[in-house]
Amino acid sequence: MRRGSALLISGRDLLIAVVLLVFAASQFLATVDDKPLDRDEARWIHRTVYLRELTHPFSRYWDEATWRRRGASLDERNRLRAQPPMASYLLGFGLLVQGRDLATNGYWLMERDEVWNSERGNAPEVADLAAARRTVAIVAALTVVVAYALGTRLTNRIGGLATALFVALHPLVGLYAAFAGSDMLLVLLVALTAIAAGRLADRPTWPRALLLGALIGLGGATKLSPLLVAVPLALLGGMALVAGVIGTRLRNDTACSPPPPGFAWQLLSVPLVAGSIFVGSYPYLWSNPVANTQAMFDFRRMGMELQGKTWDHLAVPYPVDAFRRVGIRLGDHWTVLGRVSTELDARFGVIWDTRGIELALGAAGGVMLRALVIRSGLWSG
Repeated sequence: MRRGSALLISGRDLLIAVVLLVFAASQFLATVDDKPLDRDEARWIHRTVYLRELTHPFSRYWDEATWRRRGASLDERNRLRAQPPMASYLLGFGLLVQGRDLATNGYWLMERDEVWNSERGNAPEVADLAAARRTVAIVAALTVVVAYALGTRLTNRIGGLATALFVALHPLVGLYAAFAGSDMLLVLLVALTAIAAGRLADRPTWPRALLLGALIGLGGATKLSPLLVAVPLALLGGMALVAGVIGTRLRNDTACSPPPPGFAWQLLSVPLVAGSIFVGSYPYLWSNPVANTQAMFDFRRMGMELQGKTWDHLAVPYPVDAFRRVGIRLGDHWTVLGRVSTELDARFGVIWDTRGIELALGAAGGVMLRALVIRSGLWSG
């Protein structure tokens, strides 16, 4: 892959991508049957019916009043605002491709136990669970390939391989690659968004700008939070507009050079495109896009607050505590080096303290990324 390009353009890169895809897919697919059903998976598999109902976007199914009349629990009444739909569409497609149908399980009630839900048909069949997990495993394998493209873009093929293997072997990725949910689709879309952003900066065109906005919108339709990425991109577009009007260079600094023509308007269009894709993907939003989108964010926040009140160990009182927990999880509990250390201990009795090493490497990577921005310029890919 030629540096500065985000596409696999050579036979060697294509071969590496195929090998990585096969390696990652074989690893993730092998773990599909290793874990019992998680109740969140039951919810996600139930929501595959969204794909069928998408063919009737103006039906009563997408009217929240329908479920408020029928539902007894908080979750059941607010089912449409609980999660965006994209992962449900993907899991439904995966089930259909594998010979299953979309008549799956009922709506799992979280306040009831597994026995109660299973007796009432709220647990998915084993075949449906396996098909949904296999779908996610393939998405995770594709994410490994995209990670190779990103790593190669920023460094070289060796860096790309290191990036891809890090993702493929990371225990947290392995956990969610065998979980029927939205997490791996989110990671894939975020990675593709990064590539699309770089491509737009390499050569600003309207098709590339529209693709970037569409990917952010699809990410929002998967997990809401990617929609917020459109805000700093629009602010950057505003900066580019001002820089283009001024048309001067401060101290001949490359980072302060004017942006390419049209780049500002393309960045400013990203939130509009992302919002349109997000709303267009979910018929529930059509009746009142602004209010219903706000309702989804409010419901997610309320859900986090309720979890914190119900289970004290899940409560996150301050932002500092959130960073502390992330540091513990990604620095100590879920690390590639920790996985290697466990293998060394099991095979050879070698004990290696890996705590904090990967976070330190990540911090160093952040410094180097900023150095690349300074060297290449603010408007660079």
